[in-house]
Amino acid sequence: MGTIQEQLDSLVAAVSRSEADGNVEQLDAVLAPDFTGVGPLGFVLRRDQWMERFANGLVNESFELAELGWRIHDRVAVGIGIQHQRTTYQGHRNDGNFRVSLIAVPSGVSGQQEGGWLLLGVHLSPIMARPPQTQG
Repeated sequence: MGTIQEQLDSLVAAVSRSEADGNVEQLDAVLAPDFTGVGPLGFVLRRDQWMERFANGLVNESFELAELGWRIHDRVAVGIGIQHQRTTYQGHRNDGNFRVSLIAVPSGVSGQQEGGWLLLGVHLSPIMARPPQTQG
């Protein structure tokens, strides 16, 4: 099924498409059973709550995961990048660029990579300007 990097790229593409299209069925296929998401304001959502965002009024006009750098340790991959979104939630604008951390695990039996990867967790935080350096 390709290299680990190709499998992770495939996972990111599937997640991005699912989020951009509000496709809950596709999202269901790429989230690990015990997925947890942390939103940009610190709220924590279980897998079912994460998927319910679309039914509860989330509309992504555009969605992109970019500049992801992956580190792989044993059977866990951690990617850090940027999430760009043009989004409304219940009619309110929620656009932004967020620092995103993704945690992925192998989807195969006993954690083997042959079956690809699933998204175990996501953590978002607003990208803020770096504070000025103090002279000392």
